Amino acid sequence: MGYLIANERFANVFRTSIQSPYPINSFSLAVATYALSDKAYLRQTVELVKRERERVSGALIKLTGITVFKSDANFVFLASEDNYGRILNTLKDDRVVVKAFGNVNGLRGCLRVTIGTSEMNDKFLNSIYKAVGCYN
Repeated sequence: MGYLIANERFANVFRTSIQSPYPINSFSLAVATYALSDKAYLRQTVELVKRERERVSGALIKLTGITVFKSDANFVFLASEDNYGRILNTLKDDRVVVKAFGNVNGLRGCLRVTIGTSEMNDKFLNSIYKAVGCYN
């Protein structure tokens, strides 16, 4: 379950052009309510996501042909340039799911990678290393 905080103008653009709202089922609502009620758990989770985001970003920044954009969210946005097709094919073969945007506003091969557990992030990074010919 996610949310967006934005001014009214951007929220309307997002709602109508980028992503239409999805209905929230009762199970998701109950889980979100429970998770948000435990402030210690919530803080731990936020810190874990921050650490993992910085780790994933730091690993990606070292790769040639990958541009990583600063993020304060639970995802990393990157432009993969000439590696886009190889990366998408390798991720698909390795059963790693990311949001593929293609070319956006002059940037080539854009991907949005949601930060997950350390194990999930390792699997993503290993796929990227394989795709660009860099083995860690």
